[in-house]
Amino acid sequence: MVGTTQRKRFPVKKTLSLIAIATAASFATDIKYGVNLEGLLAMPSVDQSGADATIGFGGNIGVGARIGVMDKLSVRPAVGFEYITHGWETDGMTADMSSQFLTIGCGVEYTVIPNLFVALTPEFDLSLGGTAEIDFLGHSSEGDIENEDSPFLIGLGLGYNINENSAVTAGYKLAITEYSEKYKLNKISVGGRYEF
Repeated sequence: MVGTTQRKRFPVKKTLSLIAIATAASFATDIKYGVNLEGLLAMPSVDQSGADATIGFGGNIGVGARIGVMDKLSVRPAVGFEYITHGWETDGMTADMSSQFLTIGCGVEYTVIPNLFVALTPEFDLSLGGTAEIDFLGHSSEGDIENEDSPFLIGLGLGYNINENSAVTAGYKLAITEYSEKYKLNKISVGGRYEF
């Protein structure tokens, strides 16, 4: 209509969309994906009179992401496949076991001084089964491990960034819940990771 002026509308939706995209992009620059490789020393604990745990060995290979939250703080979700040997013995009986797990963890890492960080990592180990060899007074039997629990662990560790893509790590994983009755599967880990 002649004699009236039209007000220009501010493109609110487009502006908010751009802000959202820019925010997502800024967060994306703080995300690094990588691969992990760990060597494991099994340190089981047996809460049964006359039984002693036996040390075992294993490894874990997986993938993860490091998400920067603050300047020195990051969150690190990871998933992996683990194979580990372990066991226990009493007078006249020995049990040698091997187990497989799908490990699911989400750690919090804090840089103490440049390149040196500490980590706290809750981890859930989903049991994928395994095998057990039982020797009783010289008579052996072997079978599959069934109906074992999927343990929950808390990992405490240290790490050192060799460069912006590579790091070496070491830690102790304390089993909070049992793998089988009166039997917990604690682990010492030494490993490394490479991020892209």
